[in-house]
Amino acid sequence: MKSQPLTAQNIIKSDSTDDITKQDIINLALLKNITFKDKNYAKEHIIIHKKDIKTSYEIEISDIDGEKHQLIFELKTYGK
Repeated sequence: MKSQPLTAQNIIKSDSTDDITKQDIINLALLKNITFKDKNYAKEHIIIHKKDIKTSYEIEISDIDGEKHQLIFELKTYGK
C-alpha cells in the first residue's frame, strides 16, 4: 500500500490546527492588504505550521503566479 503524499490539507490535520480554517487565513491576509491573483488557487495552496502548542501559526500561501506570502499569526481563544 502506498502512503498518501503530504498535502496542505494533511498538514492542517496532522498539526491539529482545526481552530483556523483556510478561509480564515485568506480573510486575515486580505486584512493585511495582501492581494491574490487567484483566491481559490491560494486557498488550496496554504501550508500551516503550528509553532506554539496554543496560539502561534506560521503560514505560507502560494499564489497562481508563483509568488509566496509568509505570515505569522497569533490566535487567542476564549472559553465561554
